[in-house]
Amino acid sequence: FVPLLPISTLLLHVTTASRATRPIAASRPLAASPPPPRQSMAGTQWPRGPPLRPDLVGHSREQDYRFSSSTEVPGPQRPPVGGTSGRSPAHYDSRHEPSEPSVGSVDSSQRVTIQLVTDEKLLSDLIEALRQIQRNGKVGRFGKYLIANFMFMLVLLGIEIDMSSMMMSAMTFWDYNVPLLRVLLVFFVVSFLGPLVIQTLAGGPMEDSAGNAAGGRQVPPRRGGNRSFLDTLTSKIHAYNPHGGAMEPYHWIPGIRFYLIVKESYSLTDVDAIFKVNSLSSFTLGVYQIVGILTTVVQERPINLYVKVNIFSQVLNWGITIAYFATPISKWMGNAANARTLSRHFQGIANYWAEQQAHVRAQVMAVDSCHREETQRRIVSLKKAVADQIVEAFFGGEDEDPERGQVRREARAILSCMRDQDMTELLVLLRDQTMASIDMSGGL
Repeated sequence: FVPLLPISTLLLHVTTASRATRPIAASRPLAASPPPPRQSMAGTQWPRGPPLRPDLVGHSREQDYRFSSSTEVPGPQRPPVGGTSGRSPAHYDSRHEPSEPSVGSVDSSQRVTIQLVTDEKLLSDLIEALRQIQRNGKVGRFGKYLIANFMFMLVLLGIEIDMSSMMMSAMTFWDYNVPLLRVLLVFFVVSFLGPLVIQTLAGGPMEDSAGNAAGGRQVPPRRGGNRSFLDTLTSKIHAYNPHGGAMEPYHWIPGIRFYLIVKESYSLTDVDAIFKVNSLSSFTLGVYQIVGILTTVVQERPINLYVKVNIFSQVLNWGITIAYFATPISKWMGNAANARTLSRHFQGIANYWAEQQAHVRAQVMAVDSCHREETQRRIVSLKKAVADQIVEAFFGGEDEDPERGQVRREARAILSCMRDQDMTELLVLLRDQTMASIDMSGGL
């Protein structure tokens, strides 16, 4: 046994060393369970994110606008603590969080919608601001011109009634056998016709507008592009002489005076001449009729239909005469003629714009590329011209000005978003701004 002792000791050392190098048995309990396999986040429904700002789609403007829910773009957010998987924040791996949407990830229809909403917002705000400027300056209040146009027709009617009542009652007053009435009849008829004949024959061709005598020549239109039709419109606009022009036979001859109704457009000269004829009629023929009416009352003669017409005529015409000398109605009527001409001018531009729109639509459907390009060029040219006029009319300064120039350039950038349907609103702004230059406050 003693000889075998070293061998047994050696085997004991080998066995102990082999156990130290063996792995831990699988049945041995662990301190903590390993984490379960991670679930995929591809099917997770993330809540809707905040609206996408315009600057995410290449918008260059700095304004921040709020959009409606129809323009919201779904955006991924960090899932709530505890999530649907039941994991704690310690188990959440930020590497699995989806990244922020990029420009390419936004749907093209949403980009178009956002751009349309942004352009519409910018342009609508600009137009409303310009309208507010006009309201603050009392621009666009043209109700008095409507009243003045009605008064012009009323003056024509009053003169004709005055003439007709004079003819009807002349024989009635002549039959009164009053020498004074017969003398006054001849005197006032001569007093009415004499000054008118002298003014018509000796008044001379006084110019009623800048560079154009009454009934003078018109500027021939030039051809090509937008110029042909627009030059025709421009040829109808004149700066009328406030001192009036020459008196014409149709201003005072009964019956022929109705030519002013069918005339293309009455002028300041027509208004001034009609008021003068009405005043002259009131001071001559009107005075004779008043004397005849008083004679009828004093002599207790019957007031027949002719005398009643005389009474109505005198009330109407003396009211017009007093309004001419005591109120600015004649000034309004003269300006109304210019205002109506300018209003028709801008209506003609709007008609021309609609015509070009109709032409380009028809040419597209007819596949007429040659004429379509020319029409489209006219449309673009007209848009640019209107945008430039808006900037010049409402934004002071020069483009070279460091401060004002920046504002003018920003305004042009907004107006570059102009749609076809916006042209009418911008033309209305220009029309009101132009017509507001006619009437000067105060004065006589």
